[in-house]
Amino acid sequence: MFVKLIKTVTVCLVRTVILPSEIKQLSEELYLYKAKTRKACNRVGEVKNLIMFKAPFSFKGRIGMLEYFISVLIYIVYLLLIKNYLIDYLFQSFEDVGTVFLVLSLSLIPAIYFALAQGAKRNHDIGNSGWFILLPLNNFIILFIPSEKADNKYGEYLD
Repeated sequence: MFVKLIKTVTVCLVRTVILPSEIKQLSEELYLYKAKTRKACNRVGEVKNLIMFKAPFSFKGRIGMLEYFISVLIYIVYLLLIKNYLIDYLFQSFEDVGTVFLVLSLSLIPAIYFALAQGAKRNHDIGNSGWFILLPLNNFIILFIPSEKADNKYGEYLD
């Protein structure tokens, strides 16, 4: 294999003139390579829209109903875990209520931030501002509203 590569390089270095038939063959190979690359890039673009939770703590972009529903489930499971395990452990371990409140508050900050970010992106998906997440029943309502079927100012349409 190595010897064949050396012979090819040597022939290329010795012969500086490329025949027109070789140019045509090389250009056809280059065209086929570009076409294959373009097809692969299109497939990557199609898969790109299927990836969920690319930036779960970001307030920019859009997410569909399925990703929002999964986010709500994750949020609920996290809260149940905190309720069942952390609170029971904390009340058994610490006698000071202030310490329990501090640890509990610190454990809820990521969950609340996650829920607000995902809700804002879901509002973006239906064409609303992210601030709509602060309305009382908005979290429940946006579970059932379909997406805008076109690009909007918050991002590209998700298939």
